[in-house]
Amino acid sequence: MASTGDESKQPPEKRARHDGAQAAPAPAPARVQLNPADCNLDFIVGHGGLRGHALHGGAFAYCWSGARATAGVRGGGKYCFGCWVLAEQPVEMEDTDAGQRHLCRVGVSRGDDPVGGLGEAGGQSFAFGGTGGKPRHDGNLIDDEFGVGDTVVCAVDLDARPMASIGFAKNGQWLGIALPFDASQTQTGLGLVDAPVKPMPWESAIFPHVLLKNVMVDMQFSMEDGLEPVNGYQPWSSLLGDGNAVLGPAFAEQRECERDPGDGWPPGFWEDYLGREVCQGASRETIRDSRDQACAGTDEDGRIA
Repeated sequence: MASTGDESKQPPEKRARHDGAQAAPAPAPARVQLNPADCNLDFIVGHGGLRGHALHGGAFAYCWSGARATAGVRGGGKYCFGCWVLAEQPVEMEDTDAGQRHLCRVGVSRGDDPVGGLGEAGGQSFAFGGTGGKPRHDGNLIDDEFGVGDTVVCAVDLDARPMASIGFAKNGQWLGIALPFDASQTQTGLGLVDAPVKPMPWESAIFPHVLLKNVMVDMQFSMEDGLEPVNGYQPWSSLLGDGNAVLGPAFAEQRECERDPGDGWPPGFWEDYLGREVCQGASRETIRDSRDQACAGTDEDGRIA
């Protein structure tokens, strides 16, 4: 009689049953892009989340419009992102100097700073460019001319704590550190390092930010986007895997940003913009004609028509 320890006489192990069902595919890796939930109402995000521009017809031509990225940084690290000025939008502004019609600011801001106030004095933001004047240093704004075809790279260093820094490069040329700032939890600091996270996490991080006036830009958050990192800084997208990322606000459900499939804008937007007394009793075609005059010049993906 064989002993119970004779494994050769034991029944074979049961094998897992395969019924043809495939394992669920791994989720696509997160990527950084412009945030449609963190921008001015007239700002348009397109081209896979990397292209930004704003309405520019009529009175919109006189307005700045801004947007932040979907992921910001806190805690530490050295990261950079780029902004390529793709095109100027055609506008009728005969009462405005030519140098003031097409402008762009590139920089970073804390998530609770006004999205339309990048680089403004007294805010929690820092920017490069934007007034069309001679190069100058004005508090939160480093002004230097750049335009269509130029690429500006913004680099943030939170490792040099508590005084972090922001530097810029233009068309591959490193311009140096422009703005040191206090990132610690002090009365004047931004609370980005050695500080607790606020209930709204994006209020404890700084995000890539663009502020535009009649220009169209393509953002570069990774090397796949066309970014060329500078001076040892890592692509902004790499912070997603480094533990230093903070995500910005997002729509919890699609219906929170529900759009009219006929014209792509929230219900009631054009009545508010054109005037309810104008739209009352008007046909949908009439409202759309007025809308098209306001939005003339670009298609839904931000390309000049």
